[in-house]
Amino acid sequence: MLSGFVLSFAYQAKLDAGWSTISFFKVRVARLYPLYFVGLVLGLLLLISVRAHHNAESSPLLEVGLGLLILPMGSRRFFSGTTAFPLNFPSWSIFFELIANLVHAAFLRRRTTRALSFLALGSLAAMALWARRFGTINEGANSPENVLCIFRVLFSYTAGMLLYRCWRSGWWKLKFPPVLIALALLAALALPVGIVGHRARQELLIIVFLFPTLILAASVAHPSPWWNRPFQVLGQASYALYILHGPLLQCFERGWAMMTKHRVNLDAPWTGLFFLTLLMACALLIDRIYDAPARGYLRRKLAGAGKTT
Repeated sequence: MLSGFVLSFAYQAKLDAGWSTISFFKVRVARLYPLYFVGLVLGLLLLISVRAHHNAESSPLLEVGLGLLILPMGSRRFFSGTTAFPLNFPSWSIFFELIANLVHAAFLRRRTTRALSFLALGSLAAMALWARRFGTINEGANSPENVLCIFRVLFSYTAGMLLYRCWRSGWWKLKFPPVLIALALLAALALPVGIVGHRARQELLIIVFLFPTLILAASVAHPSPWWNRPFQVLGQASYALYILHGPLLQCFERGWAMMTKHRVNLDAPWTGLFFLTLLMACALLIDRIYDAPARGYLRRKLAGAGKTT
C-alpha cells in the first residue's frame, strides 16, 4: 500500500508524460536488485553450510538460477509447501513488488479513479474470501500461496495509488503529530495475534481502515526539524532491514548458539534488542558503502543499454 503511494508520488507525473514501461522497470530493478543480491548470496552460504553439516549432496543450482532471476520455485515443488524463495524468504514480496510495478507502468497508469476503485474492491473481496477460508491473509512466502497472493498485492497496491490521488486532490486535511502516527503504527504491529476464528477479521480491519488512515495522515504531516534526521535514517535503512533480516537472523542465531551453547530465545528479550541494534547498524553501513553506489552503477548501465537498443 505504501509502495503504491510512494511510487505514484515519485513517478506518476513522468509516466503520464510518456515515460516508457521498460525505462520505469529498469529503474525499479536498479533500486531493488543490489540488496536483493546480497540477501541471495547470504542465503546461499547458509544453505551450503546446512547441507554440508547434514552431508547432503544435492546441488543448489536450481535455487540459485531462479533466485538470480527473482523467480519463485516452481515445477514439481509448486504444490509441495516449499518456500517460494528458499535462499531468502522475504524475497517473495520483492517478486510481487516488481510485478506490481510492471502492471502499474503498463496498465494502471492510465486507469481512472473509478477503474482503480473497482480493481481494489474486487481484489479486496477475493482477499476476504481467502481470509475466510484460511483464517488469515498472512500468506505468500510459500509457493502454493503465490496465486492467492496476487489479490493481496493487487488490493494493497491499487489502494496505495488511490490514496496518492486523494492526497494530490487535497481531500484529506486532518492533521496529526507525526510521532502519534508512528506510535499508532507500532501499536497496530504490536497487537497480539487474534483469537482463533477472529484473526482474519482483525487483519482485514487493520488493512482496510487503519493503514489507509495512517498513510493519509502521514502524507500531510510535517515533522519538526528535530525529527527529520531520525526519520531519514529509518527510511534509508528500511529496505536493507527488510530484505536482509532473514539470513542475518539465521547467522545471529547460529553465532549465539556457538558462543553460549543454547538458543537465543532463552536470553530474550536482550538477544532480540541486541540483534535489532546490530541489524540497524548493518543496514545503515551496507546502504552507505554498497547499496547506494551499486544502485547508481546499475542505473547508469541499464540506461546505457537502453540507448544502444
